[in-house]
Amino acid sequence: MRVVIEHLISGAKRLRIVKEEMRLKVENISDDVMEIACGTHNFRNLMRKPFFKELLLQQIYYA
Repeated sequence: MRVVIEHLISGAKRLRIVKEEMRLKVENISDDVMEIACGTHNFRNLMRKPFFKELLLQQIYYA
């Protein structure tokens, strides 16, 4: 289970803003940045799988 979690964290860390030190002084900004990075990672994985990509495009066009 730890290996899976480590792979997910490394996938989110592909974005440079997650790797480096946060210099912003806004409260809870690091949580927001990590949420955006995880969402981007999930979207990238979703688009890599042809079945989910086709399903997503069907929902967009037929909604």
